[in-house]
Amino acid sequence: WLTLPYLVWCGIFEHVAAALHDPDARREDVAEASDTLLSAARAAKVFTEPALTALYKIVSLSPSSAPRLLQKITLPCDATSFNYRLKVESVRMEVGETLGKKLGGNYLDLKALVQNLPRLQHVDLFFEKDGAPFRELDIPSRWKYSDELFSALEPLPNGDADAGDKTNYTQLRSWTWSSRLAAESCKLEKLHEVHRTPPFSTLRKITFINYQLPSLNSRAKDPAEIMAMDEPVTKKMAAAIKALPRLEHLVLQSSTVANAALLELLPKNLKQLELINCWDVESEHLTAFLITHGHSLERLTLNHCQSLSLGFLPVLGSACPNLTHLNMDLQYFRHHEYYDDSEPNYETLLNKDQVPVWPSTIQCIDIQHLHHWDIDAASMFFQSLEDSALRMPNLRRLALKATLNVPFRQRAEFREYWVERMSYIFQRPNSDPKPVLRAKAPVVSPQRDGRSSVSGGNAKTWKFSTTPARRSTRIADLTLSPVSPHEEDVIVSGREHARTRQLAKEAKHLRLRTTRRGNEADDEDSGDELAATPLSNDSDNEPVHRQLLCNLVDVQIDNQKPTERRYGMEDFLDSPNASDDEWNGRDDPDI
Repeated sequence: WLTLPYLVWCGIFEHVAAALHDPDARREDVAEASDTLLSAARAAKVFTEPALTALYKIVSLSPSSAPRLLQKITLPCDATSFNYRLKVESVRMEVGETLGKKLGGNYLDLKALVQNLPRLQHVDLFFEKDGAPFRELDIPSRWKYSDELFSALEPLPNGDADAGDKTNYTQLRSWTWSSRLAAESCKLEKLHEVHRTPPFSTLRKITFINYQLPSLNSRAKDPAEIMAMDEPVTKKMAAAIKALPRLEHLVLQSSTVANAALLELLPKNLKQLELINCWDVESEHLTAFLITHGHSLERLTLNHCQSLSLGFLPVLGSACPNLTHLNMDLQYFRHHEYYDDSEPNYETLLNKDQVPVWPSTIQCIDIQHLHHWDIDAASMFFQSLEDSALRMPNLRRLALKATLNVPFRQRAEFREYWVERMSYIFQRPNSDPKPVLRAKAPVVSPQRDGRSSVSGGNAKTWKFSTTPARRSTRIADLTLSPVSPHEEDVIVSGREHARTRQLAKEAKHLRLRTTRRGNEADDEDSGDELAATPLSNDSDNEPVHRQLLCNLVDVQIDNQKPTERRYGMEDFLDSPNASDDEWNGRDDPDI
C-alpha cells in the first residue's frame, strides 16, 4: 500500500468523507468522519496529504471552526506545512450564529475568508430558520449580503500565484440566494445584473429560498389585480435565471414565485429541478412543464409541495426520456404552529385511471409518505411498476412508503402481497459462493467392460465403475452416459429451481386458504372488517419479467398518518434509564 498513487488514496478518503459532503448527515456521522480522517493523517506520511485534502475539500463552518480556518488560510504558504488555501472548494455556513454574532469580540471577516480561497467553487450561506418546518420565514436576519463579499470574488490587484494568492475571478459552480439575506445591491430586480458578472456567469446550480409574490400578503381578491401584482415579480425571477448561460440545476424552496407562470418561463436545458415546500405548484402545472421542458431533465426532486399530487406520472415516461432519479417526499408541514393546516390541497393523490408511465432510463424511484388515496389507486400504482419491470433495466433503488386508510385485514393482505411481489421482481439476489459440501471423488481402479465392443486393432475401452452394489438385473444393465460437471450443475440447479417454485406456489395457496377459513370462522370481527373484500390478485400468474437488479427494495405500507414528529417510548420516560421495578409476584400490602 505504500506504492499506491496519490490519486488512489484521494479516492479512498473521499468515501470516508461522504458524511461531510451530505448536508443532512447526522452530527455523529460527521464527527466520526472527521476523526477518522484526522487519525489517518497522523498515522502515516503517505496518508497525510490525501486525508487532509478530503477533510478540507468541503467545509461546514461553525462559530468555533470558522476562526481556525481563517487563521490557517491567512498565514503565508511558507509558514504552514500544507497549503490549506488550495484544498477548500466548498464553503457551507449558517449565517445567524457564524456571521451575525461576534466571535471572540469581533465579527468573522468573510471577505478575507473568501479572498484567500482561490479554488472556491461552491458557496452556501443559509439561515437556520429557512429549513423545516418552514414556519419562521418572516423572521429577519441581522446579516445581509455585502458588497465586500462580492468584491472578494474578484482577483487580488497585486496577487502572487506562487504565494497562493487569487489571481483570477472565482469560478463559482453553485450559489444560494435567500430573500431575507438580500441587501439593496442584490434585490430580485438586480439579480440578473449580478448573474452577468464573471464570478456568477459560470454557475451550474442556483438556489432561491423564500421568494414570495406580493399577493401573498395582499387582501386583493380580483384575479386581474392579483395578476398585475405578481406578473412583474415572476418576470424578474425568470430574467435572473435566464441570465445564467450554464445553469443545469435549479432549486426553488419555500417560494410562492414558483408557480405555473414561472415554470413556463424557465430554460429548457435544465438537467435537475428541485421544488421544496412550494405551495402553489399543482400537478397540472408540472405536467405542462414536463411536456415542454422535460426532455433534458435527469433528476426531479419534489418535496413537501402541498398542492402537488401524482397526476403528472402518466406523462413522465414520454415527457422525460432521460430521467434517472425521481425523489418525492409527500410529508407536509403546518403553516401555523397551534392548529393543523397540513392537509393536502388536492382531492386525491392519484386516480385509478391515471396509470403511471415510467421512463426507461430511471435508476432511482424514491417516494415517501404516499397517502390520501384509495386501495384501487394504490394497486394500480404498484401494478404499473410490475408491468414496467421489463422497460426499467437501469433501476437500482426502489423506496416506497405508503399509507392506506382501510380495515387492517385488507391492509395486511395488500401489504403481504405487494411487499413480497416487489422484492420478488426487483430485488437483486445475494449470490453467495457455491459451497463445496462433498468430499473429493475417490480414485477407482479401471475395470475392463467385457460387454463393450472393441473397434480397430488392439484398442481397448475402459470404464469406471460408479454404480453401487447391484440390486436388480435391470438396473445393472443400464449404461450411464457420461455427464460433464457443468451439465450436472445445470441439471441440479434446474431441478432445485423448479422444486422451489412449486413449493412457493403450494405455500401461497395454503396461506390463502387458511386466511379465508380464518375470515369465515372469526365471529368477533367488526362489520367494516367483514365487509372488506379480499384482493383479487391472481397469485398463479408469474410476472412478465423479473428485473432482479435493484440493490435496494424498501416498500413499507401502514396506516400511520405523516406527522412532523413521531413519538416513541423514550419520549415518555423521566430519564433515559428510568423504568419501574419488576413485579416480584406479590402485592405490597402498604399500597
